[in-house]
Amino acid sequence: MTMNKTRGLLAAASIAGFSALASASANASVYTIDIACLGCGTGPYGTVTATDIAGGLQIDIGLASTITFHTNQNNNQHAIAFDLVGNPTISLVGPLPSGFSLVSTSAGSIAAPPFTNGAGNSNFEYAINYTGNSGLVSSLVFELAGLTTASLQSQTYNCNIICVGTQNIFFALDLSNVDGTQTFTGNVAATATPAVPEASTWAMMLLGFAGVGFLAYRRRGQDQALRLV
Repeated sequence: MTMNKTRGLLAAASIAGFSALASASANASVYTIDIACLGCGTGPYGTVTATDIAGGLQIDIGLASTITFHTNQNNNQHAIAFDLVGNPTISLVGPLPSGFSLVSTSAGSIAAPPFTNGAGNSNFEYAINYTGNSGLVSSLVFELAGLTTASLQSQTYNCNIICVGTQNIFFALDLSNVDGTQTFTGNVAATATPAVPEASTWAMMLLGFAGVGFLAYRRRGQDQALRLV
């Protein structure tokens, strides 16, 4: 294999590694459901993953073991509540699973106490309700047409009941935590989780770094040889 071809392959590996990292960071965001409700037991309670897909934004909610969606019994309880930049009119790509329903396609005023209670805390704008039985459903996937991960907007929660300090929350969910013979219910909130590259991405990056180091070493050796001539 010629030196020029080796350089080309190493450079390509380096570019591929950085591109994969950038793509992973740009196309998917993970939010940990970790701000507890009163009496909800010990979290975290699962994750919300937002992913850019062709034509829209996919929201994938995966709840932890023993955690399920709670039957929404009033206007303060929702399967998931969230905010979007610019308050757009939203539309779903395909129907929601049985038991779930979109509150409105237009931005409104969605309460999810205690995260929307006074102290500078504001209501959410959009929500999906769950009217099925508690203790049964622990996942939900839906798609919002024409939106991206950049469309999601956090709101500041000034902790006045269940946490300390200020938190940037992206989602509020009404969940049930079945712990042994006792069931706790209430709203919990999700905060952003730093992205962690997949193993294949790390491998590409390491190969790229090794290639850059090798080329720099090779170039230095060539420069030294030229000076000796």
